[in-house]
Amino acid sequence: MTTQGRELGRDEQVEVRSDMGELSLADQILAGEPYAIGFGGQGASWFAPLAELVRGAGLEGHARWLLAEAAALVRPVADELSVARPYGFEPLAWMEWEEAPEESMVLPPAVSGPGIFFAQALALHALTALGLDWRGNRPVGFAGHSLGVLAAAAAEQGGEQDAQFLALGQIIAAAASLVGRRNGLIGSDQAPTLVSVRNVDPEAMRGLLAEFHAIHNHPGDPVLALRNGRRSATISGNPLRLAAFQAYAKGVSEKQTTERKKKLRGGSVFAPLFEPVHATVGFHHPHLAPAVDLVGDWAARCGLDVELGRSFAQQILVEPVDWVRQVEGLLDAGVRWILDAGPGDMLARLTAPVVRGQGVGLVSIATRAGQRALFTPGEAPSLPKRWSDFAPELVRLPDGKLAAQTAFTKLTGRSPMLLAGMTPTTVDPGIVAAAANAGHWAELAGGGQVTEAIFAGHVAGLKELLEPGRAAQFNAMFLDPYLWKLHVGASGSSRRRARRGPRSTGWSSRRGSPTSRRRWSWWRSCVRLVSRASPSSRARSPRSNRWSGSRRRSAAGRRSSPISRADAQAGTTPGRIWTTCCSPPTTSCASSRTWWSASAAGSAPPSARRSI
Repeated sequence: MTTQGRELGRDEQVEVRSDMGELSLADQILAGEPYAIGFGGQGASWFAPLAELVRGAGLEGHARWLLAEAAALVRPVADELSVARPYGFEPLAWMEWEEAPEESMVLPPAVSGPGIFFAQALALHALTALGLDWRGNRPVGFAGHSLGVLAAAAAEQGGEQDAQFLALGQIIAAAASLVGRRNGLIGSDQAPTLVSVRNVDPEAMRGLLAEFHAIHNHPGDPVLALRNGRRSATISGNPLRLAAFQAYAKGVSEKQTTERKKKLRGGSVFAPLFEPVHATVGFHHPHLAPAVDLVGDWAARCGLDVELGRSFAQQILVEPVDWVRQVEGLLDAGVRWILDAGPGDMLARLTAPVVRGQGVGLVSIATRAGQRALFTPGEAPSLPKRWSDFAPELVRLPDGKLAAQTAFTKLTGRSPMLLAGMTPTTVDPGIVAAAANAGHWAELAGGGQVTEAIFAGHVAGLKELLEPGRAAQFNAMFLDPYLWKLHVGASGSSRRRARRGPRSTGWSSRRGSPTSRRRWSWWRSCVRLVSRASPSSRARSPRSNRWSGSRRRSAAGRRSSPISRADAQAGTTPGRIWTTCCSPPTTSCASSRTWWSASAAGSAPPSARRSI
């Protein structure tokens, strides 16, 4: 990964003009928005995206020139290359066929390797042709995933030596194919040499690979080739040895599962998910080291930079890749956007989990959708929020004490700690009153209020225990139809108790979400319940089912303005707040409630707002 330009720092705020929303993303980048360009590696389909790019951006002329220049450079080793690629390397000629070429022609590494670089070089050329001068407005950095390091280095040179890099790409890919076949690192879809592993820490996978190699000690044993994410990796090796390792890993997983069932161990169970990678050579494996010398010999015969060729061959064929570290380097340099130069959108999908929560956007510029998002005004995707924006802040209270401030505390005026309504813990009013008197959000659990008499007794006890000015909240359980009807429905004992019981400034729902129609009816009940928090502001129960019919009465008995749907969605009516948790049964009620509180403060993602 290479970086250049002023490093902004991961947490440095970048000033964006107020009219940025009216500009295209390309215009925003030209105006100073920091960005980087990334290049994907093997494993993705390259020919179809290349054909779409060439035809859509009118790049036939430049593409023919680039192919001709590279072909002239590798002519001294043309016979050696033909052994690895009997169909040659003629992507533009293949585009003119009535039917797309078969995978057996474009998938072998001797063809797909240079094909991937060719597609990436044309994607950058299309950027300039469409109006984004990336040479004049240099990115913060370039990053290449595996084979993509070749395109990243070519971009660092401004694209002036693309023909030389394309020639090196053909030599490296052909050498990998020949040495891989000789050393048992050539596979197929049914017997892959590269396997993606998800749902596991790459370091844990590295340790398991070491155990496996210590037992078998075979030169083709799999190794950790790529660290793609914090919970994903790719392993490389001989197809038979890879299959043996997957069986070994399955045995470890089954053993840990059995031990956990017998309560002999705790924590999560080792459960990796294996998926073959669409590549036929086991890249990033030490058994491909002889290919580095072969690349050096061929580069010398072609008059290319020998040391440069050997360096790239070592990086692509032998050394492991840490993509997470490369992306973190871009984040530390202050990028706001990463442009995926292809092929396709594979790199964007691979990088999305790595940058999640960092406030960084991804655009696949080699696709039509990505080009539309980049160059069409008003089509630019929104930057995601940084998770750090939701981090608690230290504030000093009027009495001089230090306290944590979150979106929840801003909304409720209470501490960031929440005593959620959970049966049977918070059925008793004692613990609820203790938490409420200490300044926390405290909920009386509805799950234990199985009859109106029991509920009345608990409400009376809560009223006696709450200090003046303190209030508690009520938690209704949607999963139980009987309790929901008792507390919220037509009988609505909680509403009647609210008028005679202690102050209640909130009402939450857990274990399920009402339908849209029921939800609005429930909101009306929320308004009536929460209005009990102040004797001077009570909501009147409307006869109509229409939300617009719900009105408040002031202390003087006059009708004021309607409580609007917007007020409800914002979580506030004049002088009142409440919260809701319409999470599915498998979702943590407390976490959903917290997100809604952030939504009411204007900082939650749209998906959280829609869940209300």
